[in-house]
Amino acid sequence: MTHPTTAETIRWEQDDEGVVTLVLDDPGQSANTMNAAFIDSLDTIADRVEAERDAIRGIIVTSAKKTFFAGGDLNDLLQVGPGQAQEVYEKNLRVKRALRRIETLGKPVVAAINGAALGGGLEIALACHHRIALDVPGPASASPRSPWACFPAAGASPVPYDCSASPTRCSSGCSRARDTAPCAPGRRGWCMTS
Repeated sequence: MTHPTTAETIRWEQDDEGVVTLVLDDPGQSANTMNAAFIDSLDTIADRVEAERDAIRGIIVTSAKKTFFAGGDLNDLLQVGPGQAQEVYEKNLRVKRALRRIETLGKPVVAAINGAALGGGLEIALACHHRIALDVPGPASASPRSPWACFPAAGASPVPYDCSASPTRCSSGCSRARDTAPCAPGRRGWCMTS
């Protein structure tokens, strides 16, 4: 039996064994995006995860949409002006801190990726300890920031990307791993992106 509750864009479902499923589901959009409602919901969920830590055995992060997460909300991004740099920075820090709080809870966190994980969606997936992706046509995951000389706002840049599935295609969606040399012992199959 599940016990569902909702933070505006993230639904919390907890079964009787203590497994929490966080369902990304923005009711006002066809795709989940990094907007103010999501950031508020993520903060609320991180608070609850910490408060209920002892009752949680593990966490699954998934989506109710066809895409796992589409990244930044373009409507919001198009309205940002140069004078709002500090505000945007603070929002990005909130996301980074909330994801880090969930990641370091001491419980296993798995991303069940049921569609494209783009931009911030890739960062959400990388904040999880394990990622399981549905094999569907189209881009599985990507960080579209490279052509624009941007870097990941929620802290994914120092995260190792799993390249073990194919030496020429890592899970970040890049066409090839930047460093194909063997990694440290016990970490073979992982590459660092920069």
